[in-house]
Amino acid sequence: MKRLFLTFLFSLVLFQIPLKAESHPVPFQWKETERIVFVGGTSVEVAIQHNYLESILTSHYSNKNFTFRNLGWSGDNVLGHSRTVFQPLSKGFEILVRQIQEQKPSTVLLSYGMVESFEGSQALDTFIGNYKRLLDKIKEMGARAVLISPIHHEDLGPPLPNPKKHNENLLIYVEALQKLADERKLKFVNLFEATKNLNQSQRKTGITTNGIHPNDYGYWLISQIIAKNLGVQFPKFNLEIDTTQGLHVKLDGLTISELKAVGSNLQFKTEDRAIPLPLPKVDFAHELHPRKIVIKGLKEGKYQLMVDGEKVAEGTAKAWSNGAVMVQDSGLKQAANLKQTITKKNELFFHRWRPQNETYLFLFRKHEQGNNAKEVKMFDPLIEKEEKKINKLKVPFKATYELIHIGEEVKP
Repeated sequence: MKRLFLTFLFSLVLFQIPLKAESHPVPFQWKETERIVFVGGTSVEVAIQHNYLESILTSHYSNKNFTFRNLGWSGDNVLGHSRTVFQPLSKGFEILVRQIQEQKPSTVLLSYGMVESFEGSQALDTFIGNYKRLLDKIKEMGARAVLISPIHHEDLGPPLPNPKKHNENLLIYVEALQKLADERKLKFVNLFEATKNLNQSQRKTGITTNGIHPNDYGYWLISQIIAKNLGVQFPKFNLEIDTTQGLHVKLDGLTISELKAVGSNLQFKTEDRAIPLPLPKVDFAHELHPRKIVIKGLKEGKYQLMVDGEKVAEGTAKAWSNGAVMVQDSGLKQAANLKQTITKKNELFFHRWRPQNETYLFLFRKHEQGNNAKEVKMFDPLIEKEEKKINKLKVPFKATYELIHIGEEVKP
């Protein structure tokens, strides 16, 4: 059975996220058409199971033509060693560059440094030198790069190791990445500092599974930090209707139309300026959501709110006058559908560029089943089909609201 969440608040305290993650701001603007490629290690690859960042950028820039490709590879480093499979490690960099080039990127979001940081400060110069080589190759492609730092190593307590020493090494790497970005006038997102502040703030759960790899809640938070640094201003949904004398409206983040009173009921339509951020998979999601509706001047009684014919909330006139925060409505459903469709598209693309039987299709056993390699391209129309769905889902839909008087308030 679906749970309906409705929290009536006399004062609303929203979860605060330290979104500032760049000490030396570099102007950043998106073009009308972009091919955005995510490149990095485990945290980048696993992001295709969560897809908050892609959902945010897709919906916020719904008027632009964005295409996203995820080339993350678990355990990878800036030399592409994880990508070699059965080939020599010396081939890794060549493979990494080729994989990026094949996607014809306009913008490459790079996330390296976590793996290398475990080697300590003695490996720093080599890491930065190799990073420079990769940036040179990306520039030759006519693409721009965005550097994203590793996150702060979260202390989850025993039996996991104390991260103090590793965080000292991470700081050295992050500072070197900041310097590299400054030298090349590239956008840099300092997730290390931002997540360190998160770790020190009051929150109800950890943001990683093991200290260094984000969980779903971690991806939800980190994606907002990255998006904020790439120009996103997060949409609000605040609606206040005062029925005391006529129908007076205050709103933020949406438009309202066809507002009318029918007896004790209210009817209206809304359209978000942008699709809301999907909620993370945590049991306190309702505390994170800023979609608030206030309706003043209702006569005493109980009211239920219907959105597109479905009940989403219920409360007394007094409760509605104080405000309601909803975590279930048509906007959130659309956001969830968009994220789900992006996930399906990314899974299809994963199998397109990393087929499980690669050895038989392209490598040293292709003489056995190499004729089946032609089937890999059959993923292309499937990916295209999902991208067409994404282009429809990224544009906010109109929603029909009806506040219905359902009876008298039961008083003690």
